[in-house]
Amino acid sequence: HDEGKEIDLPAAEVAEEMPPEGVTVEIDEFGVLKLNSQRVVEGELAARLEIALEAARDKVVVLKGDQRVLLGRAVNILDLAQKAGADGIAIATQQPGAD
Repeated sequence: HDEGKEIDLPAAEVAEEMPPEGVTVEIDEFGVLKLNSQRVVEGELAARLEIALEAARDKVVVLKGDQRVLLGRAVNILDLAQKAGADGIAIATQQPGAD
């Protein structure tokens, strides 16, 4: 019986396309941090992440930004995110000059 598979497939596809409704941390090429599109200084990031994660439906931190900057800073941010209570991390890197 293939009926179950047909019902499951569309749900799986939608899940992949829809970004998780978590918390977005963005870093631009100058190293400017944004949390859910609001500028934040690095010293405040941990506290703000905790608050944002509590309010978020999905306890996921999505890291976005300039690849060259992101790779250097990602480890620190991932660490903060885990301490702030994130269940998962997604990284959405942009190739330099992709905009």
